[in-house]
Amino acid sequence: MIAEVSEYGQIFSASFDPIGPVGSGSTVYDSYVSSSLGSLVSDLESLVNDAGTSASILSQSDTQLRTRFSVNQLEFTLTQTLSNALSSSSVVTGSVLTQEFAIRNLTNVPVSFDMFRYMDGDLYLTDQTLDDGGGVIQAGGQVLPYQTDLLDGQTAENTFLGITATGGNPVTSGRFSVNDCCGLDLPLDDMVENDFDNDGVIDQAYDVTLALRNTFVVPVNATQTYTTTTIWGSGEVPTPGSSENLPLLPDNTTMVGNIPVWTFEIPVVSVTEPVWIDPIVAVGYTYTVTGNAFAAVIAPSLATIPDSDGTYTISFDGMTVDILAGETYFFATPVTSFTLTGIDIGLDIDPLDPLAFPTGVIFATLGTATVTQTPITVETSTPPIPLPASVFLMLGGIGALPILRKLRSA
Repeated sequence: MIAEVSEYGQIFSASFDPIGPVGSGSTVYDSYVSSSLGSLVSDLESLVNDAGTSASILSQSDTQLRTRFSVNQLEFTLTQTLSNALSSSSVVTGSVLTQEFAIRNLTNVPVSFDMFRYMDGDLYLTDQTLDDGGGVIQAGGQVLPYQTDLLDGQTAENTFLGITATGGNPVTSGRFSVNDCCGLDLPLDDMVENDFDNDGVIDQAYDVTLALRNTFVVPVNATQTYTTTTIWGSGEVPTPGSSENLPLLPDNTTMVGNIPVWTFEIPVVSVTEPVWIDPIVAVGYTYTVTGNAFAAVIAPSLATIPDSDGTYTISFDGMTVDILAGETYFFATPVTSFTLTGIDIGLDIDPLDPLAFPTGVIFATLGTATVTQTPITVETSTPPIPLPASVFLMLGGIGALPILRKLRSA
């Protein structure tokens, strides 16, 4: 896969070669991130240009581009990283572009604003028309608007394109839209156009566009993270919690001092398939469950978390074992609590990024599990520098997605 992106997070085009007999084809007409920082909602490039400034390139490679720019005394550090999309069993199913915006408030007052992710995807894969199917999946704190080349009954030969966005404060209305081309149509209406039976799936194809809204209040001299992903894949659209790339987010957060405790309410429908959860990152976590027990834990793969030694320590019931990145450890007897440590402190991952450290767990019984995850933190002498969630890519393999930077004049 090859995508062309700008220093401000705009995707100009993307060609995807899906797994299976379907050949390579164009998938994206236009995609960008907009904000309400100006008098009107506008894309970030226009806001920067209107301020008479431009973006600085911090670093770049075939699979990553890091830039920095400012809008109204907010400093944006944008890290765009390509990785493989993985199934629950770590099988490559496509590609993921992760665009992480670390937003720092340089003013002397809190700043409130909205961030909007817009996608005009045209899937020329299983057919050569502008009309696509799609819909929205909502679960576990995630909202995934998506497009497909078919309305229903996808098979492994079919393809999809989906977007996610996390960060900021909870949005109870005006969160998403799936509607007709073209342009960011505000306010978002939380509707799927041509969904006649209200099941969240398009029933009559059209030229589909997708949008998501997140809202922020950034305190003085603070940094918050906005992360949006684009997922290209084959077969069925993944449900939240089914993979490292699309983990469940917490249902609730309780602050104990300055340490957040994240709570997940998880319906357990399988005792063999893992569920992926992902709160903030630190040097370790303590996991507890009520109403169920942990049968196994899966460490994140190196493709997701490039930990320096690729080794973690699991502690439970007075015992400790070391496991490798991506390894599944089955407890001899299911446990209700364990601790995972050994996260490389040098990663300095943003502690407010909800997509920083996905962990897989397999439960012992069916039913409902309430899981809490509490970070183990340390003080460092320097402030954290946001790093991408993954920097490795199997170039030339299925789902490979090099970045080509597109420079544009003001």
